[in-house]
Amino acid sequence: MLKKRYPGLWNIFFGLRYRNAGLFVLILIPNAISALLEGVSFGLILAALSVFSGQPFSALGVGVNYLFPSSIKSLDQNNLFLILMILAVLFQAARSTIGGISLYANSLLALRIQKDAQLKIYQQIFQLSYRCVSQYKIGDLAEHTKTSATIINAVIDNANKVLVSIFMILSTLTIMTLLNVKLTLLTIFLLIVTGGIHKSIIKRIGHSSEIMTQFIVECSKHTIQTLQSMRTIHTYNRQEYAFSKIQQFLNQIISTAKKVFFWSNFIPSINELLSTFFVTVTLVSGIWILSDQNGGALPILITFLALTHRLAIRIQTGNTALGTIVTYQGSLLRLEEILTDEGKEFALNHGKKFSGLVSNIVFHEIVLQYPASESQVIQKISFDIQKGKTVAFVGASGAGKSSILDVLLRLYEPTKGKIIVDGVDLCEYSTGSWRDRLGVVSQDISIFNDTIEENIRFGALHRSSADISSAAKLAGLEEFILSLPEGYQTVVGERGFRLSGGQRQRLALARALVRDPEILILDEATSNLDSHAESLIQEALEALRSERTILIVAHRLSTIKNADQIYVLDQGKIAEQGTHLSLLNQKGLYTRFWELQAQGDPSIQIGSSTIR
Repeated sequence: MLKKRYPGLWNIFFGLRYRNAGLFVLILIPNAISALLEGVSFGLILAALSVFSGQPFSALGVGVNYLFPSSIKSLDQNNLFLILMILAVLFQAARSTIGGISLYANSLLALRIQKDAQLKIYQQIFQLSYRCVSQYKIGDLAEHTKTSATIINAVIDNANKVLVSIFMILSTLTIMTLLNVKLTLLTIFLLIVTGGIHKSIIKRIGHSSEIMTQFIVECSKHTIQTLQSMRTIHTYNRQEYAFSKIQQFLNQIISTAKKVFFWSNFIPSINELLSTFFVTVTLVSGIWILSDQNGGALPILITFLALTHRLAIRIQTGNTALGTIVTYQGSLLRLEEILTDEGKEFALNHGKKFSGLVSNIVFHEIVLQYPASESQVIQKISFDIQKGKTVAFVGASGAGKSSILDVLLRLYEPTKGKIIVDGVDLCEYSTGSWRDRLGVVSQDISIFNDTIEENIRFGALHRSSADISSAAKLAGLEEFILSLPEGYQTVVGERGFRLSGGQRQRLALARALVRDPEILILDEATSNLDSHAESLIQEALEALRSERTILIVAHRLSTIKNADQIYVLDQGKIAEQGTHLSLLNQKGLYTRFWELQAQGDPSIQIGSSTIR
């Protein structure tokens, strides 16, 4: 049942390598031996008490009588009592030592499974297709990666306590049965009654835990989003509003947590009450049941009471541990959600190796509809990109420009249609080998909190410092870099906050150029550049035109007027196509865009929804 409900977690815990399986053995066997030693030690205590009260071994019953050899039973009363008690202590000491070994093995197993789980989560995230992983919020993914270790450690620790308790309960019940079957049956009946009570409480804890986990996750996601938007929050004077939203989430968490903590903290109190109840019922019932034992009743009753108390403690420990595990039920379900493969789309990295563009790339009746969207962002678009040509896409916001690039990059697979590269369906090539031939500067620039050199080298990890310098020079960035005290070793800060928007854009361009890409894709790559920096980029692109196939999405028409082919998009369709001059002669949408920009109207940007 657990395997069916939690297949991802099951594979983490039980789909183990041999070294983890060995640790499982080191946990199970010592626990079983500890339980056996527990039973033997109580047998020795019973024998000692019987000897002390002057009872012969034969009065203890056949099962217990055969536990001891005749050489021990032949000793005088005082020596026999002393030896039996010393043996009982030694067996308990051995049990404790073996239990310690089991706990150490359990800790090692927890550490290994923690690592396996975290690696599996990261692996799962990186193996998901972009289409799939982009549907997760950053807060969701961050929560998955940081909470797995704590949850797994707690679950394994408490699962071991439950396992130890089960072994000890079975051992104790076995000794109790050897002492008196009727009293043992009474004990089992009491266990069934109290088990029903615990089951009801644990069910309440599990339900409240799932709800609490949902609130915690939503709060975490909202907090990350809020902290990432501090500039906007301060600009719009929305600090109190942001605070009130977080306060609302925290109130929901506290409200649900009260229920979880109430029932969780109630379990020890119930266990203490049940322990007293156990001992009382055993004592009263034992006096009546053992009334026909004459002088032998007292040792049996004392031992049985000790076993009953021990049993109650084990049950209390097991129930408390089980209750703790149930409080993590919501978190485990969330872990399972990311670990399981069900309902997920994975990146396809198999197929032919793409060795380079020979002739052209053909978009054939491409249709794209994003997940959870009712409309098609691209509607039966067809065009041809010849090798070594520069192709540009312009249009208003939402026209489908960046979506064309998304399909070409295989971030999203076309809903319908095909992209044919040198006569072969792009889907037949492995995604990795295809992307290795591309250099991309996207609208959403990712700058890492690292040095400038490492940010550029991210584009091609094997490149030398000389290659990085050449790429920076092509991107018009080297002069700025050399003006810094630490040059290429300057750390740019979180998300590159120490750089201006234009500098971040040129850094991203250098990262793309250092790959020496066969196909260069620029998605509004000059949008944040001043005129001087833009002219430097234009010169670089002109130098690259004869060697590269270049695709440009731009809102500044001045950056694409030298393109070999320009496609004007409108509502997911190609409205116009041609060179800059031929499009101006058509007196259509492109001409309108050009005239508006030429007039210097600041509200006019191609790619902006403010076009009138």
